[in-house]
Amino acid sequence: MVTFFHRTPEINLDCFTCDPNVSKHTPIVAASKTIPDWFHNIEVPETPVELDYENVERKHRNIRSCYGFLEFYKRGIVVESWCDMGIKTEDDGFQCFFSAPPEPMSHNTEQYGNAFSKYFNLKVCSPWLFECSENINFLFVGAEWALGDYDIKVLPGVVNFDIAASGNFFIMIPRKKDQFIINIGTPMVHIIPLSEKKLKHKVHLLTKGEYGKKVHAPSYSFFGWRKIKNLIKRNEKRKCPFSGE
Repeated sequence: MVTFFHRTPEINLDCFTCDPNVSKHTPIVAASKTIPDWFHNIEVPETPVELDYENVERKHRNIRSCYGFLEFYKRGIVVESWCDMGIKTEDDGFQCFFSAPPEPMSHNTEQYGNAFSKYFNLKVCSPWLFECSENINFLFVGAEWALGDYDIKVLPGVVNFDIAASGNFFIMIPRKKDQFIINIGTPMVHIIPLSEKKLKHKVHLLTKGEYGKKVHAPSYSFFGWRKIKNLIKRNEKRKCPFSGE
């Protein structure tokens, strides 16, 4: 009898940094390796049952058997904080102190109207660049299960690394008097491919010169990512652009 093995199609994601400390101490890792300690400390329910509100016997359950949690951590990769991030806020402003570059920045609030009026915005400039073997979208979401000790929001979004190679993300910080430190190694962003294919990733340490050549794609055009996206669509329609066909 012949047995056929069907391999799940794969997506290859290359992750680049030029900082040896980042690649050594806080590399990009599979999400499954960042499940919070509190989850592991919860005991698996034993088999005894209890009567629920419908007077039906059911097994004791907790988050250790939560389908949504378990499936979430089977997918994607996680970017951890590559440095200590100190945040000090007042009602009318805030300061941030990063123990290593790159330095963060803030956008003018006029760019997003009256949304998040009770928050300051902080754009965290990631030391990572990404290249994917396929032209697909990735979902960026905050690693919220690991951020329960912090009163912040990591805003979600969808990115395509053919259009923008950087791994920058936004933190919204409440407008109140407070100060805290996000420790190095804290999971910050969970990146999930919007595809059923299996994701394989590899971390690369580049020289600063090599890293500098992997530019943020929209910088080639005055018209930003929309122009780059239109070029990608145009080139996909061309069968063999160098063959003369």
